[in-house]
Amino acid sequence: KIAIKMNSKEINKILGSNIKEIRKKHKKTRREIAKNLNVSTKSVEQWERGEVMIKFSWIVLIANILEICVTDLIPNQLKLKHEL
Repeated sequence: KIAIKMNSKEINKILGSNIKEIRKKHKKTRREIAKNLNVSTKSVEQWERGEVMIKFSWIVLIANILEICVTDLIPNQLKLKHEL
C-alpha cells in the first residue's frame, strides 16, 4: 500500500495551480481552454483555484490542448518514486 498524506482539497489546489502555471507558459487563456473543452471560463477558473474537483477526463483533454503529458499536470506529491 502507498499512503498519500494529502486530502482532496490540497490535491485540487495543487493540480489547479499546475494547470494555471502550464497554461500561462503555453500562452493560452482560460477562454481558449474553455472553448476547446466546451465549458465555461468560470469552470476553468474554478479548476485552477482548486475550488472544484476536476474529472480525470478533463485533465487528459487539457493536457492534449497544451500538448503536454498528463503527468506534467499531476502534483509531484502524487507521483510515485521508483527506486532501482
